[in-house]
Amino acid sequence: MKQLITILFIVLSVKAFSYERPTDTTLHIGLQAGICNSKLRNFDPYYADFNARWGYSVNLFTEYQPSREYAFRGGLCFTNKGFTSKRTFQNSLNEQFDTTTFVSLNYFSIPISATYNFGKRFNPYIGVGVNFGILLNARQYAKLPEFYKNSQVEPFDIKANEKYKNFEFSVHALAGIEYKLKPNTAIFAEAKLDYGLSKIFEGTNIIVGNKIKNNCLHINLGLKIGIPIKLIVPEPSY
Repeated sequence: MKQLITILFIVLSVKAFSYERPTDTTLHIGLQAGICNSKLRNFDPYYADFNARWGYSVNLFTEYQPSREYAFRGGLCFTNKGFTSKRTFQNSLNEQFDTTTFVSLNYFSIPISATYNFGKRFNPYIGVGVNFGILLNARQYAKLPEFYKNSQVEPFDIKANEKYKNFEFSVHALAGIEYKLKPNTAIFAEAKLDYGLSKIFEGTNIIVGNKIKNNCLHINLGLKIGIPIKLIVPEPSY
């Protein structure tokens, strides 16, 4: 009901107080996708061996550009993050061996950014913003052999949601290059660095996660399509 009232208020305001905005004022919708490299920080390597892991992200967004120089963007994003570490396993005869374990963390997030544009058709840009994320699921697994020294090895693939915080908050900086194919259609390449401010592990053990946070570097390609906003002043009626 509140959303309907808000929409009606906007429509009535437009009709009552219509005006013509600059011709370069545009609302964009877009899609970007790419790879990301996540890496934990604030852990003691003497006790823990956490390494970076490659994942991916997909982001559907809208962008409002009140002037040629400035733009504001918000979206819905799915991101696969995580890390790797070493762990000891054993076969059915208790013979041990070390191998890499993988942690996959899937997040649904809302990134919000403000950007500054340097060009027109060929447009380098920079920006800053914040990101609010919710953990969808966590998985821990290892690519184990079926046998080790002719003895069977049990597979390792578990859900691990209880080990990680459900909420993630980060700030980010980004830079990209945009090229306009048409006045209202553009392709772009973008790099974004997320700097995590919230802890990712549950628990208070300083080794396990009392201070550990996550950084993530995104490299994306995208397409955005502009919808010109041009509000016409109605003729007065007598």
